[in-house]
Amino acid sequence: MNQNRYDSSIYSQLKGEYALFREIVEGLGDMVYVKDLKGHYLSVNRSFAERIERTKEEIIGNSDTELLGKRIATQVAFHEQLLLHIGTSVEYELEYDGGSKPALFRCKKYLLRDEGGRPTAIVGISRDVTVERLAENKYRFLFDNAPIAFWEEDFSDVNRVLTELRNGGVKDFRKHFQKHPRDVERCIAAIRIVDVNLATLRMNRTMDKPRIIADLKRRLTEDTNALFIEEFTALAEGRTFYQSEASTIDVGEDRLDVLFNLNVLPGHESDLSLVLISVIDVTQVKRAELQLNELKELYRGVVEGQREMICRFLPGGKLTFYNGAFETFFGKKLNSAPDLTFHQLLFPDGDSSGCPGHLGNLTPENPISTVELRNYDPAGEMVWQQWSVRALFTASGKATQYQAVGSDITDRKITEERLAASEARWRAVFENAEDIIMMMNADGLILSANRPANEANGELLAGNLLADVLNKENTEHTAHALKRVFEAGDRVEMELKLMRGKLKGHVLNCVFTPMFQGDRVLSATLIARDVTESRRLEHLVREALIEGQEQERKRVSRELHDGLGQLFTAIKMNMQHLRSGLGPQASGVSLERLEILEKNITVAINEVKHISHNLMPEVLELYGLSPALHDLVNNWNRSEGRVTITLGTVGLDHEPSSHISLAIFRMAQELITNAVRHGKASAIFVQVIDHGASIMLVVEDDGLGFDPSKGSGGLGLRNIRSRAELLEGRVDIDSNPGKGTVTTIEIPYRPTAR
Repeated sequence: MNQNRYDSSIYSQLKGEYALFREIVEGLGDMVYVKDLKGHYLSVNRSFAERIERTKEEIIGNSDTELLGKRIATQVAFHEQLLLHIGTSVEYELEYDGGSKPALFRCKKYLLRDEGGRPTAIVGISRDVTVERLAENKYRFLFDNAPIAFWEEDFSDVNRVLTELRNGGVKDFRKHFQKHPRDVERCIAAIRIVDVNLATLRMNRTMDKPRIIADLKRRLTEDTNALFIEEFTALAEGRTFYQSEASTIDVGEDRLDVLFNLNVLPGHESDLSLVLISVIDVTQVKRAELQLNELKELYRGVVEGQREMICRFLPGGKLTFYNGAFETFFGKKLNSAPDLTFHQLLFPDGDSSGCPGHLGNLTPENPISTVELRNYDPAGEMVWQQWSVRALFTASGKATQYQAVGSDITDRKITEERLAASEARWRAVFENAEDIIMMMNADGLILSANRPANEANGELLAGNLLADVLNKENTEHTAHALKRVFEAGDRVEMELKLMRGKLKGHVLNCVFTPMFQGDRVLSATLIARDVTESRRLEHLVREALIEGQEQERKRVSRELHDGLGQLFTAIKMNMQHLRSGLGPQASGVSLERLEILEKNITVAINEVKHISHNLMPEVLELYGLSPALHDLVNNWNRSEGRVTITLGTVGLDHEPSSHISLAIFRMAQELITNAVRHGKASAIFVQVIDHGASIMLVVEDDGLGFDPSKGSGGLGLRNIRSRAELLEGRVDIDSNPGKGTVTTIEIPYRPTAR
């Protein structure tokens, strides 16, 4: 009888412990599950079911293929087969993109065995490490892009040397190193530089990271030997921070005076395997200390991870059980006041009165409550925690005790606050900028637009297509720009016009910029500025320059004709008079010389006439464009025997405006000159076509040609483009080295142009 009561007591105790174990597992934030050897789920905890958004009844008996999809199931099956092969445990990371929250999990799996050692089931624990990985990425970003030089160093071998010296009886390391410099050299040689950031490379004026990592220790000057002694002494004495002034030599052999900071990062105090070194300008010490401490605190969050705190307490708040993580966080308070209740620990400011009432709202139907609150860690720093409290009820529905699982969510809260602040700053800039700003997707759908954009358009732009806002002539260019932005990630700049609103017809200088998430372009930003007035002024300046050139040509033409031409004529007449006055007694040599001089003066007179004619052709002013072009071609054919120039005109029934006629004539004149003098052409074909709405000039030659993509520094082509732009025309050049050149110029007729 007594034996039965004893067995019953043990059974009851074991049953209670098993129930306690199940409740602890059920309350864990980690995903815990058991599967048979074929991959079918036998048991899962609440976190697993909530994470994949299924009920336990929907999970039990099913496989990963049925629950998580073929892609994830294939990865899981591979590692479980590996587990069965090696027979111990496996650990791996798995990206889960199902459900409403994609995440990264670190998975560890074990084999359950029977008394004979045969595998019977697979036990798995999966932890969400998304926040932890994000924190690691943040740390790496801050390290690489910090404005001061940082080095990551491994002092593991240095730690072994220090341990060897300590075991050898060394107590005063400073005196030992001063007397034994070879041990200092041993420690220096044992330092292994793991990585350096961009600021270190810039400080050393090189982007060759492997070279800097290999040479960095040797760049410290000889007078820094005392620095190493103090540094190794500090580490030997267990200090994790050391600071001193030092000097180093960059790749240009320049001496740099710096402030040297050493920090042993949390979690590496015992083996010194990760030490963060900062080397900064002495004048920036305070700023560097702040940045280094921020890096240190960020890294502390990474290495300590998101360890859940688990405890049990009675309805009055008295603790009956807590795990190591809970003790680590609250141990100092518990040691000073062992009777502190769960409520007092969670509400250190004393406002714990609402906690029992909050727990009283839990029922067997709704036994779980989750709350976020602020607390203070053992160092007195404020942190954010998320607590999930589960009430345990008797069969009659009375709460007998509570189980609580707490997580540190400080990083998430800080991130949310910073994100909200960043978004508020961006929104303020977005709405108050004077320029037009719009966000759009790859289809050109406007996702958002700022106030100037909406005011310029006269209505809200969000939800409209960009092509519907701009002039139709811009549609093709806009589509091409968006394609470059989203497919190639390019930044594209162009000029466009609005088709409605108060800026209708205005010229906008537009810049399309891709917005990335990782390597993927999520959206495009369009920033546009009204440049209509500046373009009008540029147009006036170009017009004034060309008008000035033409006036100067007229002046020089008159000077040549009225001045130098008349002077040569007078000289020729005087020479003729002189020759007629010579008698028969004049020698033949003198007469021959006078005749030669007279011929040369005649050539000079003709050349002056030719230059004057080219500068300001009277034919163009008196008879119009077509006769002037024929005169131009005939003069070239007479003066250049090695080239043949052909002129064709189509539809020149009406004389264009004087501005267009002069522009066509000057551009034809310039293109013929280029083809003869620079292109060495032997045949040139000039064609002028009046299309009614526009006039076109085409000049084709068989000369040397050139590569238009490499540009041309010639003043002639620049003048041609300026004249065309002034008249809203376009210039197309088709040329290749050795294959001649075809230049096509088209100028539209404006209403007053004819």
